[in-house]
Amino acid sequence: MMQKLLILVLVVFYSCTDSTVKTGKTINIEVKLEMKPGVWRLLLDIEKDKLPFNFEYSTKDGKNTITITNAEERIEAINVVQKGDSVYFETPVFPSKFFGKIISPTELSGYWINYGKSPEYRLNFTAQHGEDFRFEKHGKTELDLPKKWEVHFSPNSKKDTYNAIGLFTFKSPNIVYGTFATETGDYRFLEGNLVENQLNLSCFDGSHAFLFKATLKGNKLLDGMFYSGKHWEEPWEAIVNPEFQLNDPDLITKVVKGEKWQKIKVRDSDENQVSFEDMSLDNKVTIIQILGSWCPNCIDESRYYTSLYDKFHDDGLEIIGVAFEKKDVGLINIERIKKRIGIPYEIYLGGDKSKVVADSLFTIVDNISSFPTSIIIDKKGNIRRIHTGFYGPGTGEYYTEYVSEMDAFIVELIEE
Repeated sequence: MMQKLLILVLVVFYSCTDSTVKTGKTINIEVKLEMKPGVWRLLLDIEKDKLPFNFEYSTKDGKNTITITNAEERIEAINVVQKGDSVYFETPVFPSKFFGKIISPTELSGYWINYGKSPEYRLNFTAQHGEDFRFEKHGKTELDLPKKWEVHFSPNSKKDTYNAIGLFTFKSPNIVYGTFATETGDYRFLEGNLVENQLNLSCFDGSHAFLFKATLKGNKLLDGMFYSGKHWEEPWEAIVNPEFQLNDPDLITKVVKGEKWQKIKVRDSDENQVSFEDMSLDNKVTIIQILGSWCPNCIDESRYYTSLYDKFHDDGLEIIGVAFEKKDVGLINIERIKKRIGIPYEIYLGGDKSKVVADSLFTIVDNISSFPTSIIIDKKGNIRRIHTGFYGPGTGEYYTEYVSEMDAFIVELIEE
């Protein structure tokens, strides 16, 4: 029986070979590899280190889904395509894309391009199925990590130093969630591990790749390094301090007397120049949101302002966005974030992506120190508040307290 089977295989083999020789045609057999559904761990090569994050892959009714996870945050990729031994997917808000080769059902390799920076900005990656940890496998730690820390970035440079509040929470024996709140915003949803005395945290949101490392010694975090993408690195240190506070974000930027906000001119979606006095804002509570589509805190604020607009627009609230964007693609970027986030209010183009350009346009304030910055105006046209930066949902109670207070303030202005 075995001899007959062998003879049959040889006949088929030589028949195929003979046919190829006679016809001169090559038989192409496409090998299709399928990614295995479940959790994956991806390592971005940021040159100085490896930055990990997790994603979940699933397929149902012919549709492939990839969801990037950072602590409580979920980012669903778009245009997920498998073709042959390749996989491609894009991030939903920021313009970036992954190009991967399926080495096996449980292994990928490839590169990520951040088009928001340039088509040449790329980082290599590898990914492994079944690894549901960030930096270290889940285990037990006997160390305690207090919740609130006083943080100093670039502590040895007077010119570059700035303060932050470190907020950390244990989610299981060695899994840590957290963020850093600065006077201009926060570093999003960080996730990582505390193993022995090493704290490692990371975040990937489609454009920004953040990696934080430090050594825990008593009530201090020492020898810290912050990496952003493949170029930026910065030292940091921290000490436990539950009482530490940053400057009030409503007092950082001040009004310049004598300047009229109504005279400011911006460009609409048809590239026409318009001023605020052309926008029928009389007897309305108005928020002017200074932002950029490239700014993660601006995206968080835009999501909140979308809910605020939905609540109070019919009662007399108007929100106007003014974006500062990369040259030549500003209006395209504005339309992209409006569509993908579902922003219902108008966003105009203020100029190129630069605080200097924003300062030159908004002479009504002494300094634009942060994207975003919000100018809140009452029904009589008086500037009542200027809010610098934005603490997003990654800051937990800071975010919920701000939302509650801001909602109440808008109601107060509407009822005046």
